[in-house]
Amino acid sequence: MLQKLWEVEEISVPKLVSEADEFCEQYFADTTRRLSDGRYMVRLPFKSEFPESVTLGPSRTTAMGQYVRLHKSLSKDSDLRKQHDNVLQEYVDLGHMTEAEPFEVIIKNKYFFFYLPLHAVVRPESKTTKLRVVFNASRRTTTQFSLNDVLHKGPTLQSDLLGILLNWRLYKYVFNGDIEKMYRQILVHPDDRQYQRLLFRPQSSSIIKDFELKTVTFGVNCAPFLAIRILRQLAEDYLPQRAPTKFLKLDFLERRQAARRMGYCANCLASTHRLHECKSNEVCHRCGDLQHTLLHAVNNGGRSKSPSNKPKSKVVA
Repeated sequence: MLQKLWEVEEISVPKLVSEADEFCEQYFADTTRRLSDGRYMVRLPFKSEFPESVTLGPSRTTAMGQYVRLHKSLSKDSDLRKQHDNVLQEYVDLGHMTEAEPFEVIIKNKYFFFYLPLHAVVRPESKTTKLRVVFNASRRTTTQFSLNDVLHKGPTLQSDLLGILLNWRLYKYVFNGDIEKMYRQILVHPDDRQYQRLLFRPQSSSIIKDFELKTVTFGVNCAPFLAIRILRQLAEDYLPQRAPTKFLKLDFLERRQAARRMGYCANCLASTHRLHECKSNEVCHRCGDLQHTLLHAVNNGGRSKSPSNKPKSKVVA
């Protein structure tokens, strides 16, 4: 209790960004692209040690054994087995996974494929989803490394729950929503999909077939980072064009305060970093300073500040 008291009263200190987190952010920026249909496509952030010093071993045999055992267990309850098969069949029907050739790529005894063992989590008390299919990317291969071991997890981008709840007190009305199949709205680059393979017997087949998951997959350690980062990227892509009228009516200081309160950088309005981390070179279209145009400052008389001959510098709150 005493420790928690000190933590509450302590002034928060910005967390240091690790080299791994910096790599994930830069790799995301360099490799993520948006397709013509509006969807984003990402790459999996593999560690630099892979595949030289950290390697994967065979995984298909392990995944096959797990699938056979799982189906044998679910056969005791036809309803659960049907739910399990329906979940994976939906992946096929929606185009979120596609059939693949049954082989593994091996180069100098190093495996460049990974098969995700399947597990079923049963929750009898649930009123909606009584069975949930889990993709186990932490199952180690013969090299003692799993897919999650060779991937960077990425920084935690989710906002603190306490902060979200406190922000709700600032408004008269709040809305709570859910993005259906959030992870599965994001495509994984074709060159990385062989690391998201699984085994499944479709309803129209009598044999077990190989499949590749085409989207960001729950169970892979970098999935939360990729999903939240895509949300922030989407917000950044649309924020300048769709700034809310209420925000535009605020004065300079109020806009900066609102941006900080909602978790945006007070220089560029990005949600991927904070003010002290900002490296934006965006120039205000009205005064020429290094800041977002929506954060343009005015003099006390209400007139825009004129561009100066001094070197451009960021506005610091």
